[in-house]
Amino acid sequence: MKTKLAVKNKKSHKARLQLVDRLQAMDKPEPVTEQYDVSFLTYSQKNINRTLYIPPKRCTVQGKVLWDLPALTLMSGQKLAITGNNGTGKTSYLNYVNSIIPSHYRKGYFQQQNSDSQDDDLTLYQMVRDVSSLSQHELRTMMAVLNFKTYNIETRVNQLSSGERAKCHLLCLLIQDLDVLLVDEATNFLDIKALEALEHILKKFPGILLFVSHDTTFVSSLATSELSLDHQVLSSSRIDSCEHDARNKKSGRKDELTILEFRISSLLSQLSVNPNTELEEEYQKLLAERNKLSKLR
Repeated sequence: MKTKLAVKNKKSHKARLQLVDRLQAMDKPEPVTEQYDVSFLTYSQKNINRTLYIPPKRCTVQGKVLWDLPALTLMSGQKLAITGNNGTGKTSYLNYVNSIIPSHYRKGYFQQQNSDSQDDDLTLYQMVRDVSSLSQHELRTMMAVLNFKTYNIETRVNQLSSGERAKCHLLCLLIQDLDVLLVDEATNFLDIKALEALEHILKKFPGILLFVSHDTTFVSSLATSELSLDHQVLSSSRIDSCEHDARNKKSGRKDELTILEFRISSLLSQLSVNPNTELEEEYQKLLAERNKLSKLR
């Protein structure tokens, strides 16, 4: 004869089996993917028209020449990557560029060694709110883009790690309307998801961008030209992307003109020291090429 406990266990087991059957019959949920729409960044819709002339400069440290670079001209929409081995003076070059940017240009400079701020007592939300007119939802989205979503927006900046404070400083720059943006090794503080988001945002930046990075994939995807301090050579590395196809001809001419100006300045420096027929012929050839490109603009 069955006991009351046995009957109860049998009913409980039957109920569990019925629940499993119902769950298996349900449609499985689709995997959750996080996608952040940052189209609200109004600067991506603006047509900034700025030109930045960088005079020639030689950098020496304890009598050693790190680099000796001719003049360079950059225009809005151009993104120059500064590359080279450690100790070649990449940060020194960014510091130099920062010092010669016209005072009426709106500029931002992300420095990897200077993430501390006098406003560290502010909360994360207060810090970004004070430099932007974005709504709270938009600011929360931007914080999520750089993986601040696990932190409460009321977390004080001085309670963050040095890496998180650096990301906070970067975030404050990304949400401002700037003419010139300098970025020194921002990729060091970001995970893969945040790095992809940063690349997406900087591609839309309409101003002049100069950045230092050892991440070759990041450089090749973002840069329109590259200045290698190892060889002190400026080269073009335009992006092969469908979204840039429509404007590649115009931006391509800008990049070619920038490289030509760099080579012309370099030749002028050589001619001033060692004038000769071969250099003069090369100089005249480059001038003719520059004039031809200028007429196509």
